[in-house]
Amino acid sequence: MYFICFFGKLIYCGSKIIHSNCPWLSKIMQLPNILHHIQSKAFQYQKVLKLSQKDPFNRFILYNCCCQQFVDTCLGLSMIYLITQTGQAEYIASCIENWADDAAHNLTVLVKWLMGAPAGLKLNAQLTKFFGHFFIYHIYLWSGYLSYLKLVMSSVIWYSSFVGVLGVSAQLCLVQDVLSMLTLHIYCFYVYAARIFSVQVYAICSLWRLFLGKKWNVLRSRVDSALYNTDQLFVGNLIFTVLLFLLPTTALYYVVFTAFRLLVLIAKGFLHRIVYVINVTPVFTVIVKVLAPKWLVGSVRFEIQNETDCCKTLVLAMETCQISVRKLFSFTSIWMCSPPPPTYTWRECLYYLATGQLIYPWIHPDNDQKCA
Repeated sequence: MYFICFFGKLIYCGSKIIHSNCPWLSKIMQLPNILHHIQSKAFQYQKVLKLSQKDPFNRFILYNCCCQQFVDTCLGLSMIYLITQTGQAEYIASCIENWADDAAHNLTVLVKWLMGAPAGLKLNAQLTKFFGHFFIYHIYLWSGYLSYLKLVMSSVIWYSSFVGVLGVSAQLCLVQDVLSMLTLHIYCFYVYAARIFSVQVYAICSLWRLFLGKKWNVLRSRVDSALYNTDQLFVGNLIFTVLLFLLPTTALYYVVFTAFRLLVLIAKGFLHRIVYVINVTPVFTVIVKVLAPKWLVGSVRFEIQNETDCCKTLVLAMETCQISVRKLFSFTSIWMCSPPPPTYTWRECLYYLATGQLIYPWIHPDNDQKCA
């Protein structure tokens, strides 16, 4: 536990130095999931250690953290034994290599299909061929990038399995980072298509205001009336027509690669949920609840003993009540997990998808201004 706290402090200090000296670099180079996991656990343990010295109940939370880390580490050590002693590293590496080759082949076939007339859609031939050759070339680059990784894939898996000394949750975070690395081409394709689609939608919306005789007032953040001459209307009409007829081709590539990106995010979200369940499970609480439930008292109940009217003395019997499992979990799990990320509504998600903004990670204009 103390080793995790020390390592988390080093990660936190390094990220602070990078953010203060090179804010643009901190914006591009975000912490991997494994380092973010260690940092959040270090802050959690530091907070629990400080609180356990002030309140005896918080010491109960400290026992939960220790037992949870013990179980997590035991599961991680079992995974280390399974990978290093049974020869599973070579098998996992071969599975990853086969999956990468199949993914590259299937993506190439898909892009070539999009270059034609997919599902009978009439697309712009020149633009779809440009997009197709552009993405096929990137698939070729990604295949070359993986060809170098194949030489050391089994060794990397064998050595990286020793992250399990920090727990199986750390290994799952490392799997998320590996998944991000293996799907880097899908992320690049999605970013390319999303940026082109968003610029095209923004230009069409701006030119639509030109037809209505309006413009966007930046100072007042509203739409005001405006007068345009004939040349401006002619050029705007010409550009609007070209962008509008090219929009189906761009939208098709955007929809396809957004679907792939969502599949990757679903897989990463599933792994993240497993890590979250491991981190918030109060192991010590479960053990005490099963073996010694009398230690966990929730409230006190009083019962009237004398029911006759002749006795004027009130006699009460006190009885302790067991705390419910749900309430007990809610008390202990608050201190056993990092603060949840900001949530977004379905309306915001659909708006980001419709306008071509990046769905993950969320990038807002306010954050861009702060980092600048």
